[in-house]
Amino acid sequence: RKSGDLLSMLRGTATGLSPERILLEGLDRRSTIALVRDRGGGGAAGAALGHRLFEELHGHPGAILDQITALITAGWMVTTLEGDLRPTRSIDELREAPLPVSDHIRDSTTHRLSALPLAARAILEVLVVLNMEGTAALMGRLTELDPGTVSRGVGVLLEEGMVTSRMEG
Repeated sequence: RKSGDLLSMLRGTATGLSPERILLEGLDRRSTIALVRDRGGGGAAGAALGHRLFEELHGHPGAILDQITALITAGWMVTTLEGDLRPTRSIDELREAPLPVSDHIRDSTTHRLSALPLAARAILEVLVVLNMEGTAALMGRLTELDPGTVSRGVGVLLEEGMVTSRMEG
């Protein structure tokens, strides 16, 4: 089966049933900081990074480990001879600067975007450029797509969980 078929089954859209979902909960703040420290991120920098990764990644261990790898790959942190991680950026940058994107996230996002039909991708690009919500009529004008194609494109984006929709009035 195609991955889209599997996603439809897991979400219940293919069967009409609402499947029970089992979620992996994230680590708490203290455990997230401990994970960063276990990977070699010590001192104030390790604590600052642990706080940030807890906030941004909700304590999900896999995402935290991916982000640490991305920081090393991008040169934000280097491994010392003792095996510890030493930041090459200031603590303020570790707290606030945009972090490098992990290969896992980049590859996953690229795959999801490239799998979209052209109309759905065009609508998503318009929403990203606008950086705000828009009506179907506005999407149609900006993408030069007919209303039926816009509706199908929005439907794909809704099914993929890339956008949400709300009614006004």
